[in-house]
Amino acid sequence: MWSSDVKHFLLITAACFCLFWSVSGCGYRLEQSGPLSRNVSRVFVPVFDNNTIYPDAGVAFSNALIQEIMEQTTTKVSKAQDASCQIRGSVKKIVFSPVFRDADETVWQQKITVWADIELVHENEKILWNARKMTASKDYTVSRGQSPTTNRIQEKETHIQNAIQSIAQRIAQKAVHAMRNDF
Repeated sequence: MWSSDVKHFLLITAACFCLFWSVSGCGYRLEQSGPLSRNVSRVFVPVFDNNTIYPDAGVAFSNALIQEIMEQTTTKVSKAQDASCQIRGSVKKIVFSPVFRDADETVWQQKITVWADIELVHENEKILWNARKMTASKDYTVSRGQSPTTNRIQEKETHIQNAIQSIAQRIAQKAVHAMRNDF
């Protein structure tokens, strides 16, 4: 009938299929699933206050938090009138510091560090959770060249925007993880 190689192949294929089917069908997830809090099924996230010179920082942080809540929890993000709580935040400060300089003191790599405050507030204004001075950093390479051309300035701004977006995602991950574990 079938050779032992074919039987062996079919047996391994069947075992792999069964293992995949049982793990994917049991509802097991690598990341926890559940609400931000036992009593929070819907939350509103307004645009974060922005105390920096970067106009899109508040939007980047609120969008990153909304994305993280939607991906990692069962809590629904909704309009203010439909939510029992809201998550308010403020981008407090953005600081640049050189990471690498050459012998001529030219900066080739910068670090951006952002500080943000975040709080989960019930509709009765009771603070359920808060974190002050949450921080994250991101390094980026500074555009090379002697003179600041339009392309180099645009490239620098793109690096800064990308770094702020990356930092916003990291702080959102930290905040959602902390909110879920503190309850």
